[in-house]
Amino acid sequence: MKGFKRIASLLLVLLLSVNMGVAASACERPEAHTSDDCEPQVYALIADRDIEIGTVTITNDADNIYVKYEIDDASWNDGEGWALYETDVHVERRVELFPLTSKGKPRVVKFDYRETHEGIQLYEETIPLENDGNVLVAAHAEVKRVEESSVTIAPYGGDSATSKQGLAYDYDEVKAIRSTTDAALVLESENTSEESDFYSLGFRDEEQDDAWVIIEFDSPITNGDGDDIRLVEDTWTYGTSYPLEQAYVYVSEDGEEWLSLGIADNQEAGITGTNYHTIVDFDLDDVDLDSARFVKVVDASDRRDFDSAYNGYGHIADGYDLNVVLALHDYEDIEYEKADAWIEGCKFVEKGSWAMYVNYEICDSEAHADDDATGEGHGDDDIVDDQVPGGVPNDGDCDDDYDDHHDDAQGQDDCDDDQDQDGDHQGEDTSIEDETPPTSNGDSSSNDCDDILSIFRYFRARRATYFTNIYRSFWGWR
Repeated sequence: MKGFKRIASLLLVLLLSVNMGVAASACERPEAHTSDDCEPQVYALIADRDIEIGTVTITNDADNIYVKYEIDDASWNDGEGWALYETDVHVERRVELFPLTSKGKPRVVKFDYRETHEGIQLYEETIPLENDGNVLVAAHAEVKRVEESSVTIAPYGGDSATSKQGLAYDYDEVKAIRSTTDAALVLESENTSEESDFYSLGFRDEEQDDAWVIIEFDSPITNGDGDDIRLVEDTWTYGTSYPLEQAYVYVSEDGEEWLSLGIADNQEAGITGTNYHTIVDFDLDDVDLDSARFVKVVDASDRRDFDSAYNGYGHIADGYDLNVVLALHDYEDIEYEKADAWIEGCKFVEKGSWAMYVNYEICDSEAHADDDATGEGHGDDDIVDDQVPGGVPNDGDCDDDYDDHHDDAQGQDDCDDDQDQDGDHQGEDTSIEDETPPTSNGDSSSNDCDDILSIFRYFRARRATYFTNIYRSFWGWR
């Protein structure tokens, strides 16, 4: 009965090993450098799990490792396709040294080398080289591509307005026809004298916090070459002795924090062919803004300037008359598709994340030449490191790629296919590395369950030789 259990156990291990071998086949290490081959190592850059959008090239000299991201021309599409907006690189000797969550997923925000970009095609990160041998490189990027775009053609006005109107010169209410706030959203450029074409702010009473209007733009005013904002005011008797009307002008990105652009007035002739408009232009560079969504106009006219001209006609004097606020540059509204991208290699964990890293062997021609002669190199010429128990060469998978630098005396195997053997997702399994399958050898303290678990772990770490070692283990137990 005991022999039957062991045969059944071996068959179970065989099935599990075959399945795991298929799943891990994508995690093979790249071809290692040789003494005559120090070419850069090129890997695919994969976006959104399965879209190949470019390459990540890793190379080194005596001082640094270089990790170069490049979006291929087809994916770049002249800046309309995928582009780099963030790059994150981290280099370690073993997987468990990466900044990881409790489940073994990489914490990109903790990577050592992080840069933000404005939609570029190529970027190279330089990392100081600390020692030779194998290293693990995780290269992540945030990429975006244009999903939809539209352009608002300048000049254009705002989309909504709120206001608190002041009073007329005689402290009465401003005429109703001059009190429609939305009139300040549309430019009325015809040579006409319709009072409904503008909004009168009224004279300001500082104690009342009045005589203002706020214009909101759905398509923000952008900071382009030269001036960016124009205020158009109605003064129908321009060129005569009409009194000075003024307004303070403020801009904001959020409608909460306001920055002063200066003062607009009615002293400069505006639109060609009319006698009814004056204009003043402003530049967002003066307040160091890339864009503004809100413009606030507050009356700054002085009643005393109207005393002689409008004595007895105070009901038609009502402060700064705003026709419109205009944006002077086209606004392009772009909606992006955003995705994570990783260098194609070994997964940190099998489920819940597709984050990846690669094994990279530091290239040093002189060192490799010495290694060839001594057999103490990075693993390419070391027969012991490149074999599994029983003398069978390894399969080139990433779990065999640490050589004497990584498969240390503690038996750590840092490749993703050994993660979670002990439930900690950290890629450590101290019971399996560099050992042959355990056998009972007549030891009554061992049991079949321990044998199954140990064999399972062993063959998962050494997939390439499971047939040979199952056979040997089976006959060894007998």
